[in-house]
Amino acid sequence: MLLLRLTVTHGGQLASDADLLVIPGQTANLTVPMQGGQSLKYRIGTSADEPTRLTVWLEVSTPHGGEALGALSTNLDMDPGQKVTAGQLATTAGEYELKIALPEPLCRRASHELTGLLILLLTIKDIGSAASKAP
Repeated sequence: MLLLRLTVTHGGQLASDADLLVIPGQTANLTVPMQGGQSLKYRIGTSADEPTRLTVWLEVSTPHGGEALGALSTNLDMDPGQKVTAGQLATTAGEYELKIALPEPLCRRASHELTGLLILLLTIKDIGSAASKAP
């Protein structure tokens, strides 16, 4: 599974921050309400062969009958740990910017943190051993 962090700013201010899990080879749909009654409608597709290749569609909808204020569509090739600006759109309600992050898998992060901790403990042990051997 892929964890995607979807961040939208409106006029430079945070408008929405959402996390989405997507199964490689599947398409995920997500609607996120915003203040003022507007909503963000996402459709994110992935490939089973290349799961970090994303097809992204975002629509900003009005509170009045869900009419579209604007939409953007793009394709992205992402790497774990990467954060990209996926696109910008200008609407009558102002400018929106979409950023997408693909955090490193939790097991990889935990592995790096444990390796760092192990090196620190070994270093402390070596310093302690050297101090006990000193005259």
